[in-house]
Amino acid sequence: MKYTKEMSAKRGKRYVCRICKERYHMTSEEYQKRSLTFRKRICESDACLDEAAGQVAKKLIKKVRDKEKDKLRQAIGIKPKKQSQDPLQKTMNKIARLLDKDNPCLARPFESQNVPLQGGHIYAVGSYPSLRYNIWNIHGQSHKSNAINGGESSLMIEGIERRYGIDRRETVEAMIKKYKVLKLTSDEKKEALKVANGIARELEKGSTFTRDQINEHIGIYN
Repeated sequence: MKYTKEMSAKRGKRYVCRICKERYHMTSEEYQKRSLTFRKRICESDACLDEAAGQVAKKLIKKVRDKEKDKLRQAIGIKPKKQSQDPLQKTMNKIARLLDKDNPCLARPFESQNVPLQGGHIYAVGSYPSLRYNIWNIHGQSHKSNAINGGESSLMIEGIERRYGIDRRETVEAMIKKYKVLKLTSDEKKEALKVANGIARELEKGSTFTRDQINEHIGIYN
């Protein structure tokens, strides 16, 4: 019997099972019905389906464990590797701590403090990378508020109003739209780091700067 195109369409497209490597056929309708990702490119044998499901389960377990490890690292004050290796970020955090060394935690000023305070971001670096070097986005924050309680952005915003007034709060809140993208060349970042290190040294010697002056000197957010 001659094998026609109609018969081929009915039988379906030929695939190779990624578990057992055997060839099998499946129509496009059958393929689309397989909503679970792990069932794509798997033949209908129970052994292969079980193996594929087991692989997915292992990945999910690893993902959960990795999240728990990240939470533990944050709880004991270990910063993500990528962030800790950024020299400019490290210096800006240091500047924020020096500026706020005589102030309580911006988010929780009426609670006992974990001294020394950390450089906490109002808008998290992961969600708002364009604000990571803006000194108005970085303030002295207790370990509890910054690491254990996840940053407490809303309390930090309230702290801005409490410490600097409603006008400054509105300015800080507007930074999200004003600085949506941050593009720095390698040379620009090196120059910014050089200026930031100089400001940190002056602060350690007792010099005073406002946050506006620091942003202006560094030149990223002008």
